[in-house]
Amino acid sequence: MMTQPGRTMMTEAILGLLGTGISKHYMDDPLSIIWCNPAFYKMLGYKEEDFLREYPDFRRYFGMEPGVFDGMKACFEETYAQGRGSAVYQAPMTVCNGESIWVEMNGTIVESPEGGPPILYILYSDISKWMLEQERLVRSREKETGNFRWMMSEYAGNVYISDMDTYELLYLNKHASETLQVHADALIGRKCYEVIQGRSSPCSFCTNQYLEEDGTYEWEFYNPNLKRTFIIKDRMINWE
Repeated sequence: MMTQPGRTMMTEAILGLLGTGISKHYMDDPLSIIWCNPAFYKMLGYKEEDFLREYPDFRRYFGMEPGVFDGMKACFEETYAQGRGSAVYQAPMTVCNGESIWVEMNGTIVESPEGGPPILYILYSDISKWMLEQERLVRSREKETGNFRWMMSEYAGNVYISDMDTYELLYLNKHASETLQVHADALIGRKCYEVIQGRSSPCSFCTNQYLEEDGTYEWEFYNPNLKRTFIIKDRMINWE
C-alpha cells in the first residue's frame, strides 16, 4: 500500500514533466515555497538553486510590489475560508532580467497530510500578450471616446447623453449648455426630464423604448419649457 508521502512524490514527479509552471506553497504568512517544477523556473529565467537562495517564499519574491503579494494572498485565503478549493488571480511577475510578465495564477488549496498548514498549488499561464492587447483596446477606446467628445463639442446643434435606466445626464455639449443657459458641470448627474423638460417625473413621451444601437429615431417636438420646436434624433449608444 502506497504511503501519502509516496503519492506526493509521484504527483510532483508527474507535475515536473509538464510544460506549464507550477509552484507548491505552505499557506503560511509568507507563502513559503515547498517545491516548483522546472517550467516555473524556466518561465522566470532562473536556475532552481539561484531562485530558492534568493526567494524562499513569495513575500520575499514580491518584495518590490507588496500590494501584488497582499492581493494574491488575500484571494487564496478568502477562497480557503469560504470552503472553495480553487481561485484565479492575475498579477505581474518579475523575470530574471528585470522585465515583467503577466500571469494568471490558478490556485488549488488542499489540506496538509501531516496536519500542518494547508498546501497551495499554483498553476501559471502567461497572459502577457492578452494583457498587451487589452491595453491596446483600452487606449483605442479612449482615443475614440476623445474624438467623439471633440466632434460633439464642436457640433452646432444640441447634444446630450442620458442614462436610459436612471435618466441621469452624462454629457451635454457646449451648444446644449447655451440653449439651457446653464453650464454643463451644473447639469451632469441631474435628470434629463427635469433639466430639459422642466418635469418632476419621466416624460410620458420618452422615446427610450424605440431606441436601437443600429438605427436613429427621429421625431419633432415642441418643448414648452424652452418654448421652442426641435427636430430630435435619438439613438442608443454604449457610453464610455
